[in-house]
Amino acid sequence: MICLHLLVPVIRHQSVRPLRAAAASARHLRFAAVPRPNEQDAALFGNSHIVPATPVDDPVSPYTRTTFCGHVSLSQHSGKAIALTGWVESIRKLSPELTFIVLRDGTGKVQLVLRNRPDLVKQFDSQASLESVVAVKGKVVPRPAGDKQTQELEVDSVEVVNRAAKLPVHLFGPPDSLPSEDARLKHRYLDLRRPALQSALRTRSLAMHSIRTALLAHNFTEIETPTLFKSTPEGAREFLVPTRRPGLFYALTQSPQQYKQLLMASGFDRYFQFARCYRDEDQRADRQPEFTQVDLEVAWADPPTIRGIVQDVMVKAFDECLGIKLDTQRDFPVFTYDEVMARFGSDKPDFRFAGVCEIRQVDDLLTPEMSETHSLDVIHVPADKYPLSGAEVKKLAAAAKALGVTVVKSKGSAPTLPYLSPTARWPYPAGDLAFLHLRKGKHLRGGSTALGTWRTQFLFTHLPSTLRPTPSRPFAFQWVQGFPLLTPVALDDKPAYALGANDAQWSATHHPFTAPHPSDLPLLSTRPGAVRGQHYDLVLNGFEIAGGSIRIHQHELQQRVFELLGMGEAQTRQFAHLLDALRYGCPPHGGIAIGFDRLMSVMLDRPSIRDVIAFPKSSGAEAMVGSPSVVGEGQLREYHIDVKKN
Repeated sequence: MICLHLLVPVIRHQSVRPLRAAAASARHLRFAAVPRPNEQDAALFGNSHIVPATPVDDPVSPYTRTTFCGHVSLSQHSGKAIALTGWVESIRKLSPELTFIVLRDGTGKVQLVLRNRPDLVKQFDSQASLESVVAVKGKVVPRPAGDKQTQELEVDSVEVVNRAAKLPVHLFGPPDSLPSEDARLKHRYLDLRRPALQSALRTRSLAMHSIRTALLAHNFTEIETPTLFKSTPEGAREFLVPTRRPGLFYALTQSPQQYKQLLMASGFDRYFQFARCYRDEDQRADRQPEFTQVDLEVAWADPPTIRGIVQDVMVKAFDECLGIKLDTQRDFPVFTYDEVMARFGSDKPDFRFAGVCEIRQVDDLLTPEMSETHSLDVIHVPADKYPLSGAEVKKLAAAAKALGVTVVKSKGSAPTLPYLSPTARWPYPAGDLAFLHLRKGKHLRGGSTALGTWRTQFLFTHLPSTLRPTPSRPFAFQWVQGFPLLTPVALDDKPAYALGANDAQWSATHHPFTAPHPSDLPLLSTRPGAVRGQHYDLVLNGFEIAGGSIRIHQHELQQRVFELLGMGEAQTRQFAHLLDALRYGCPPHGGIAIGFDRLMSVMLDRPSIRDVIAFPKSSGAEAMVGSPSVVGEGQLREYHIDVKKN
């Protein structure tokens, strides 16, 4: 006889029906008896139950609390006895019979008072210290009228549960007195006690719940995909994971891109997950070697479908987390790549400053010869809006020169520059400034232009603070689409192994699975650089917070794009699993990934994504635990690794 032992969860609603069917089809199996939480489960599994041989002697915590520090209020607790627990943030002893204490927990703070209790004052003095963990009981009483605090807890008893040693860093003074970020990251468990970080991580949790709820309402299925993958030339540098089989390595997933496309071929119309991703990139304030993205994919989708889903997600998250009402028709305009690059010199402009010092392409100022091969980008800076002294203009000119930008103070006529036509009409009044950049080529490429970079530096770094523009609104979204499908290899910063052969001319602007725009398919053979990809980004306050595309779903087209990228047979073979899935019948599909860490940092107006991650890394390392770290020779031998020291 076969005996099947099951660990059975509590069953509710839809899950009961398939389990009943499974039980009916396995009547020859004898199930181990389990406790039954309700009649429905009893009907499914019978009435037998397990009786413990001896009573369970569970210890009861002596430290109970009746409410939280941040929830204490006169309206609910005045005159009532309550119990609190938390950390001692500050101590102010005024006399042997009077001490004020600020007690803090994850919800907020409350003032405690030891009044006319020299015994408690003495006990507290001898046992407690800053950041000690204590449990207190007492009565809530009002503070005198006009006092900043409206209530306090008059303590009857206090117990120091865990006395804190002298802190290596002090974190609860004024914001400008905080220790350096390196010192705080070294003791991150202390840094996380700060209300600002507590609030950020609790809001992050709420946002995850909100996004998950919104996607489930759109009939998505949450599916986890592996993080141990194989090395493939997708774009970024990978983290390799050795195995005990000589010469064989895993690679941590840069994203679940290939797995989610395989799920589309598997019949899951709508997939999502909060995916952990890993990229061995140079570290900046908005980058981490491991990060979280909200990854989703949709069968039978077009760009408006994807945009509509993501907009619903943003509306729900901003409403539930910040109480901000977004309008899907008004707050999510769609622009082309060419338009934002021409107006702002950036593929992720901050639309809170739209209309401020925008770029104009003024090719009619060029000589006829120069206008055939170059474009002239100009920013006009009116003197009445930006009154700058001669010394300030000289400093601007020196800084702009490093980017190849010329600063001209207009005299009412065209300046003498070799690329300007002497007969062209100069449109800028005397006294105004003009920033000029001669750009090679007639097509825009990359993520920014020199004048776009200078525009940002001028407005937010070089302008006196009194003249800097203020944002038109707290949050400004915009979609950007119509990116070039391909980027010249010379302009790409991908690692060499992620590109095609040495003679390859093109790399994928997004990734090699992005579908070309249907109207541009004939150009793949004749003018591949002019082909637009079905790639779209969602930009918020100048940050790309989401990026996605419609994918190639036909085996032949995917193979053709691989060839355009200069990928030989060996590189193409690394994607055999995906090509096979396309060959065996895969519906049209598209998706997007929301950079969750970045989204939270922008929502909460934090300068770095490290401020919204519990245990972030800095410059690729985590000082608190000391990672990455050296491993012993024995482990290296087990994984067939020989470290070569410089």
